[in-house]
Amino acid sequence: MTGLPQWADITSDEILEALVDSAMQIVRAVQDILEKTPPELMGDIFSDGMYLTGGSVKLYGLDRLIAKKTKLEVHVADDPQNCVARGAGMAIRYIDTVEGENSGQINPLSAVY
Repeated sequence: MTGLPQWADITSDEILEALVDSAMQIVRAVQDILEKTPPELMGDIFSDGMYLTGGSVKLYGLDRLIAKKTKLEVHVADDPQNCVARGAGMAIRYIDTVEGENSGQINPLSAVY
């Protein structure tokens, strides 16, 4: 009302209610990707499960929601908010190798360096 920041107590249930639509969009996107996944890779996903990365994975219950809707085992990566950046950093040493194999295709990593 004053335009100034104020404290507000909210419950995890209230947060969950606010995020249901977004969480379901994520679930639908995962399901769409799984439908397009080649059978030989789906076999690995079915036996090993999937690993979720990124800070959003820390949303309470998101991993269980995806597991329930996909009927697959779901794991949350260690340090999920940083693992993508760390993996990209490790991949930098292979940029030249990837460029040689994919001649004619643009490598998004090499465009920066």
